[in-house]
Amino acid sequence: MIEITAEEFFKNSGVGLSDVMRTFVHFLKMMDNFIKENKIDNDVLINRHSLKEFVLDYYVDTARIKEFHNIETPSDEKKYAYESYWLLRRKALQIIKEKKKYEFLNEFFVSSYLLLAISKKKEIDDNKKNKNEKWKKFRELLFYNLKYRHLSQQSLELMVEAFFCGCDFAGDSDKGKPKK
Repeated sequence: MIEITAEEFFKNSGVGLSDVMRTFVHFLKMMDNFIKENKIDNDVLINRHSLKEFVLDYYVDTARIKEFHNIETPSDEKKYAYESYWLLRRKALQIIKEKKKYEFLNEFFVSSYLLLAISKKKEIDDNKKNKNEKWKKFRELLFYNLKYRHLSQQSLELMVEAFFCGCDFAGDSDKGKPKK
């Protein structure tokens, strides 16, 4: 078996150290904001080692995808799915003061991240989300699945793809109807 360094691996896959560092910092800031917004900074911390492992796992998976599918850049669906999967696996948010409400903190963070990412991609603002019962059901079902169901990168990708597909069809609902 031929061993290569992490630097060689990332160079061969088209991922630079700056990409890895940028992703680490992006999620570090996002988690820090999440902690502050939820006023849980006395009870929760970010395990930087786990966060680093998430970033590395994500980029290793991304490199495999790029090589297997012979693509330069994975789709947004893949990006969101693989990031979410590894965030769930690595659980970088660590509880330092145990409370029942924190039992599924990482799952809550990932669902918040994923819902924000996909709604932003489809330009769905908070006002539209707040008025839509299906959005509420979708949000609850996603959180439930992140907590209790076996998930893979591929199943998360399918969910994101299905959401995007549904959004695209919703815009077509008036097409093909006779004009009055």
